Amino acid sequence: MGVARAPVAGSGRCPACRLRVSKRRYLGSGTTKVLRKCRRTLPEGIFSVQRMAPRPGCATLAAHFQGETAMSMRLFAIAVAASAVLLGGCLQGNPTSAVAVVNLDKVADALGRKQTMEARLQEVDKELRQEITAKVQDIRGELQSAQKAAGAEPNAEKQNELRRLAAAARQRLQRVEIEAGRKAQATRLGLIRDFRNEVAPVAQRIAAGKGAKVALATNEFLLWSDSSVDITQDVIQQMKTGADAPEKDKK
Repeated sequence: MGVARAPVAGSGRCPACRLRVSKRRYLGSGTTKVLRKCRRTLPEGIFSVQRMAPRPGCATLAAHFQGETAMSMRLFAIAVAASAVLLGGCLQGNPTSAVAVVNLDKVADALGRKQTMEARLQEVDKELRQEITAKVQDIRGELQSAQKAAGAEPNAEKQNELRRLAAAARQRLQRVEIEAGRKAQATRLGLIRDFRNEVAPVAQRIAAGKGAKVALATNEFLLWSDSSVDITQDVIQQMKTGADAPEKDKK
């Protein structure tokens, strides 16, 4: 005995170009899907009605679901921060807070790390620009050599070859720029990661000494915190003392 299929009537419009699309239908698996045909945004594509996960071609839907994912991540981070705050309020008989917060920007400024990181990023940016310039000159030289070899009045075959070389050169330049951007981003993230790893053990010791169970870095998700749970100045002082200690020992 077959499974009854309830018809799903109606049609809609493509969210990107507003053209009419075909009606929904049930497939044999029982999964409701919709066949969308849009001359402007989709040559032909199948999207699941339940999640509407778009294949490449409909930028509007893709942006929509990327926005949903980003919002979910923000809500999750807020929930984690809120849970940590609630944890501090639920400790009975303990006057100390279970949460401590650290402003990493202030720590970086006070220790001169921000200036150091910015200087390093500028060095990397300069190196990458020089690398891009050198590759651009190489590609330009190759194209000029090809044009010179083709002559002043190249025939159709040579013209097609020159166009092919020019298109390949553009693709190479795009790859060079993308790779340079990745290197710059990797350098930036690496500097931030190293700084956080440097601050983490100091913040852990100070927070634990104050009876806290969690140490959070202040960011866009932290709406408010009382000054009594802020250990930023303690972290700065201890890191400065720790940095000066080796010099004092040498004397």
